Amino acid sequence: MNFQSRSQNESVLFCAYIYQLINSEHQNAEAYLAYLIIVIWLFKAINYCYTSLFNKHASSEAFLKASKEFEQKASNTPELFQLHAEATKLLNIFKSNSKMVYEHSLHATKWTGKSNTIYKMILYDGKYVDIKVHVLSEGMEETSFHNHTQHMMLCNLAGDYFHTSWNINYNKPGVLYKFKHEKGGKTSKEPEMINGTLEYVDTSNYQPGNWRCLNPSTIHTIKAGVTNERVISFIIRSKLDQNKDRFIVSKQPKLDIKPDADGTGNVFGDERIGVLKYIVSAVQ
Repeated sequence: MNFQSRSQNESVLFCAYIYQLINSEHQNAEAYLAYLIIVIWLFKAINYCYTSLFNKHASSEAFLKASKEFEQKASNTPELFQLHAEATKLLNIFKSNSKMVYEHSLHATKWTGKSNTIYKMILYDGKYVDIKVHVLSEGMEETSFHNHTQHMMLCNLAGDYFHTSWNINYNKPGVLYKFKHEKGGKTSKEPEMINGTLEYVDTSNYQPGNWRCLNPSTIHTIKAGVTNERVISFIIRSKLDQNKDRFIVSKQPKLDIKPDADGTGNVFGDERIGVLKYIVSAVQ
């Protein structure tokens, strides 16, 4: 039974009780007291509903306004780090209105053979930028070698992870398999076989509170950091100067990526609520 139907049933019972008291020959004082109690209870219930709806709407509106203001400044450059101060302001507005995450859908990418899950939520999807929140599963194992489509800057709100960059050396003997990233978030099933080997470049530890920028063509992997805590990343991506050659590269001819059980990557029920509660509690 939901809040509204439960409230209606309780109100009917209270009113029936009051009517019975008022029409009795005694206990008039008790009748008026009961009447006063129901009036106060109804006022509190209405005030709670109104306040909840108003705060929910105000939170979304505040973040939407700030996102549009940021987008205007980002409309001429994909190098988002130039907007460090503006990005920090936008992040702080999100922190102050974190319960807005309950209004957005949640998606997930999961891996077979690994415990890895990346939960993804789009907070704003504009013409020049989009703004997302990612939540990584605890104890994240090293991901596939991959790059991205868009320039991005990100800040961890909780947890840390190791970010390792790689290059493909086409002059060294070896075989790699390149899986093209297709429109709609899918990855090609049939890879392109290329000659070369992956070479290590460097590793950084992405700590909470620090902004990082990532060039979309950079091949990289990520895995759990020192704390092993679940990572929450606030991500701003530019839609300018996109990388057309987005892919996952593997030493094997098969990938172990799969969507969520319903086939769309959508997350529902207790799993969704658990992720949202974690986001809200971590940023407050």
